[in-house]
Amino acid sequence: MKALATSMIALALVGLAGSLAQADEKIDKAKLIGTWKIVKADDADKGATFQFTKDGKVIVAQVDEDTGKKFAKEGTYALDGDKLTVVIKQGANDDKKVTFTITTLSADKLVLDNKDGKTMELEKVK
Repeated sequence: MKALATSMIALALVGLAGSLAQADEKIDKAKLIGTWKIVKADDADKGATFQFTKDGKVIVAQVDEDTGKKFAKEGTYALDGDKLTVVIKQGANDDKKVTFTITTLSADKLVLDNKDGKTMELEKVK
């Protein structure tokens, strides 16, 4: 009976490890490369764009609400499983780091959740 219980636990753990590995595999970094425009967001500017490059760089572009002028900030990004970490240079010695969970990534749609549970939907710019 103990051997049966031990076998069942081992099978459950193997199944869990397999499903976790599959979850990591479904995020294709190549699909992330390109420019994405925010179309819906709980706490971000609609219309802002994220441009992800092959070499791990990101450019965030948006329009200043007060002046109407366009501006862009550069930074880096890293993908680890379904976690996307973006670090944007704010000044000489100031970086802003945000980690998102990728809930959807297809050829034309990207959905990100932040640690506060706020969602941002982006569409690929063609």
